[in-house]
Amino acid sequence: MASREIPTIPLLIGCDIDSLTESPLRGKQMIDFGKQVKFVKMITEINRRFGGFLPASFEEDIAVKGYKELNKDLASVISTLKTLKPYLQSYSEKKHDAGIIIRNAQSDIFISTAVGNKFLAKYAEDIEEKLKAGIRVQYMLLGLDRFDEMEEYLHGSDSKPKDIHYDALKILKGWKREYPDLLSVKCFHGYMTVSCVGVDIGIGLPNFQIKDFSVLQVMFYLYRTKAKNSPIKYIFPKEDESTYKTFVESITAMWRKGEDISL
Repeated sequence: MASREIPTIPLLIGCDIDSLTESPLRGKQMIDFGKQVKFVKMITEINRRFGGFLPASFEEDIAVKGYKELNKDLASVISTLKTLKPYLQSYSEKKHDAGIIIRNAQSDIFISTAVGNKFLAKYAEDIEEKLKAGIRVQYMLLGLDRFDEMEEYLHGSDSKPKDIHYDALKILKGWKREYPDLLSVKCFHGYMTVSCVGVDIGIGLPNFQIKDFSVLQVMFYLYRTKAKNSPIKYIFPKEDESTYKTFVESITAMWRKGEDISL
């Protein structure tokens, strides 16, 4: 009998997202890797079947990225879906990627951080792409007068050079020159206990309506704890409306209290 190819049918059998530790192929589950649309559909169905931890825009972004980078191995994609729930263990989690939520912004991005030099180094390209697309960006830094105090609180030393603060301002200054009507920058001179990345949360926008992809990423500043070990929480308004509202109200008050920076 002449050999012939037998078509592969996209199929997941007995899929439990918390027990998947390898690709469905190795785990005796089958998937057709031939078309991206089928791959995306599979990841979308897994996410929705097990609670819909991510809004549709996030799951598609993860699936497309996974297909391109891991065409024949789903292990990392499955791991992402397992870990990128409302809670992440720490900032250093390999699956943590603030770029995912930034790239999904459709109206506004809010960022508050003590310094943010490492954050900007990692996500500047994503942020600038959104500015080019007409997305409003609000960026709030901790005031320089609080810099040494924060460094001592986090690291037990106030010896870190203030140059990193000015390095962040240089990037923001360049953006302000290019996108003067879209970028707003402020300094906050009070106590900053968390850093926040908010997408489509509408700070200062009148009559703003929560969107399907509205989300807050909050990282807690803990005593003597480096950023890489700091816990992170993702807050989706449709999952936890009360907590989301509390954080947005606090962020709004901080933004109003902040001092405008002339760049």
